[in-house]
This record gives sequence, C-alpha cells and structure tokens, in this order.
Amino acid sequence: MAALLLASMAAAGCGTTVPTLEPERVTLAASSSALPLASDLARAYHAAFPHIAVDVLPLANEAAAAQAVLAGRADAALSTDPVPSTDSLTTTHVATDALAIVVHPDRPLDNLTAQQIQEIFSGRVRTWDELGAGTGDIAVVLREEGAAPRQALVAAFLGARQLTPTAIVLPDDRQILAQVAGNRQAIAALPAGWLNEQARAVAIDGRGPDWVARQWPGYPAELPIHLLTLPVAAPESAALRDWLLSPRGQRVVSQRYAPVTDPP
Repeated sequence: MAALLLASMAAAGCGTTVPTLEPERVTLAASSSALPLASDLARAYHAAFPHIAVDVLPLANEAAAAQAVLAGRADAALSTDPVPSTDSLTTTHVATDALAIVVHPDRPLDNLTAQQIQEIFSGRVRTWDELGAGTGDIAVVLREEGAAPRQALVAAFLGARQLTPTAIVLPDDRQILAQVAGNRQAIAALPAGWLNEQARAVAIDGRGPDWVARQWPGYPAELPIHLLTLPVAAPESAALRDWLLSPRGQRVVSQRYAPVTDPP
C-alpha cells in the first residue's frame, strides 16, 4: 500500500496520470480499555491514507474483542489483556498504558502508598477519614471479573487478598469514569488513556501514571496493549499492523502511551 502511494506521487511529478485508489474499510475492534487508543489510531490512519476508513467496533472486554476477530466481524482488535487467552490469534505488542487509581476531582487526596491501595480495595480501610482525605464511606468501583484492569489491579496490589465484596462492579471503563465523576466517595482503577477532567489520578508512592508514557521506571501497574489478528492476516490487517509499528504509528502511540519502539 505504501509503495503504491509513493508510485502515485512519483507519477504525479512526471506529469503522468495518477491512479485513483479504491476506497477501503477496515474494522478495528477494541476492548473498553483500549478504546481511546483505537480512536486515536483510526483518525491517524485515515489521515495518512485518506482512501481507507477505519471503523472502530467498541466492545466491553478483551474476550469479546478477540471473538470479533475470530468470528470475522473485525479485521483486527486492540486488547489490553496482558496475556491474551487464545492461541488462535497472533498478538503483537503495540503500546503500554498505565492503570491509574482515580478519585473524584474534589477529593482532597494526592498520593497513596501501595499498601493503602491494597487496604482500600480489599475493604480493610472503609472511610476517607482513615486516610485523612475528607469524610464519608469509600465507594470502591471495579470492572467485572476477568477484565484486564481488574486483573492488573489484583496483580499489582492485592496479592493473595480478596477484593472487597461491597464494590460497585461495572462492565466497561466509560461507566467507571462516569461513576467516579458523579460520586465524591468513589475510588476506582482506570486505564490512563481514559483520564480527563472528570476524574483525577492519584500518585502511587509518589509516581503518577504519566510515568509509563514517559517511560520512567517504577510505576507499579501497567497495561500492555496488543493488536490481535488472524495467524494469516489479510492484507488490510497486515498493513495496519505494519503502520502501527512504524515510526509514524509509534509517534501517534507516544502522544498518550509508552511506545514499543522509539520513534525518531
């Protein structure tokens, strides 16, 4: 595809007829946690190749994103599953996000230790008073069982401890963000790609989620993002994958995420 574009440009410079590229459509499924990156990439890919439209198919979780590719409903998928669970797809690491611990913007809390996060999400600390961060009961908000942000939270902070049974459980990250934005008592784990003025990330032992995008070491909870394709990828899927790993694609990634290669 890139060679055809270069040939077209060269032909235009020689005064010859430039072939018209046939319009193409690519469907990119995305788990909820990878949806912000999928939206960024769809816009950038269309800008690079105007004859190609990328239709983003938002899906709740990683299993649904993988199934969309297997069932032929998507050409490829972005998934935040740290260990993709199917052997029927090829997985390519394309970016890394941070798992942020977020609170309502009005909550007077700037930093938590990893130990405090464990105690909050396991239900051992139940009120904001215990943290010196205002008053009221803490409302823990979680993704559903099996979702990548929940898995990353448990792996980074909970260890053998169980998550609190009183948590509010929601099926996608957009709803997590809305819950925190509308509830001053809420605390949640949210992929940093979703962050906006509706929720504020607290530092963890002095390190903010921006440490991941800056590629600074030491942030405790990361979310690798993979591109899922069929083992024998269609030309459209292979071209998207190659562009995403190219310096141009990785520059788009590096605007909000840690790239897997260093763009010039």
